[in-house]
Amino acid sequence: MSLVEPLCPAGALEQSLNSGWTPRAMAGDASSRRYWRLVDDAGRTAILMDSGSPDGNGFPAFETMSRHLSDLGLIAPRIVHVSCDRCFAVKLTEHMRMNRLDQPALLASLLDVQPRLGRTSPPPGLAVLTPDHGSALVSPMFETAAITVLADLQMEIRSRIGDAMNRSCDAPTSLSLRDFHAENVIWRADETGSNRFGLLGLQEAFIAPGEYDLASLLRNVRRDVSAEAHDLSLARFATLFGKSLSAVSAACATLAVQRNLRIHGIFSRLAEKTGKTRYLAFLLRTARLIREDAAHPALAPLAGPVERLMRYLKT
Repeated sequence: MSLVEPLCPAGALEQSLNSGWTPRAMAGDASSRRYWRLVDDAGRTAILMDSGSPDGNGFPAFETMSRHLSDLGLIAPRIVHVSCDRCFAVKLTEHMRMNRLDQPALLASLLDVQPRLGRTSPPPGLAVLTPDHGSALVSPMFETAAITVLADLQMEIRSRIGDAMNRSCDAPTSLSLRDFHAENVIWRADETGSNRFGLLGLQEAFIAPGEYDLASLLRNVRRDVSAEAHDLSLARFATLFGKSLSAVSAACATLAVQRNLRIHGIFSRLAEKTGKTRYLAFLLRTARLIREDAAHPALAPLAGPVERLMRYLKT
């Protein structure tokens, strides 16, 4: 994939038009980054990302992680100016929408990139998802006006998430892309193996227990994953890493609760503080996933506090 270096929007678009590219606006993400797909007369495409400035909005981390994944032989963006040799065009989510029967096999196959991430030396300076850090990261759930009053419940949930991570998760030693889900994967139909998957959403990468990206993939707040795809992917991950299915299931559920509590809070805060109300559409699914994963037998001490929180939110 080719990615046009981020410049100021007006200058970048003017440069792209002068070079024979036609820009088409793309959907953004929860950050302030903006995206355009550039298409030329020959049908070649590239992505223009405006991150505000080359040293802002996570771009340095994005650039570092892109180079690191490319060095591992994985498919990641290559940063260029307005020129490209080849680009991905179809997101994995779009391909699965058109070929619904492919979801279980494709998601399970996508996990083939994980051993390269889990068994490699990551770039220096990345944050580490320890149990203490994981429990602290759920704090956005309690920062919206509706639930700042729940100080005791926040302390209880954070404490029990830390305990659950200590019980069910391995030490945080794996490189995690953090936003590893189908909307951040580009489908390359003409390739084979892990080369079929182009990886995006790299700027938030950190070091985590190995199942973190599995939880991100399977407990996706934006899109439902079928039970068949979920079970097949858990089994695939267990085989790839030589773990028991029960251990993988417990770790995945634990990290999914931790992750989705944080996401629920961030989405609520985006709506409340910045007016990005489109994220409210994801809250019911997020709450459902939190409830389902908190019901896992490995999370019995957490289930009660989470249920009290969900009832307070009436979700």
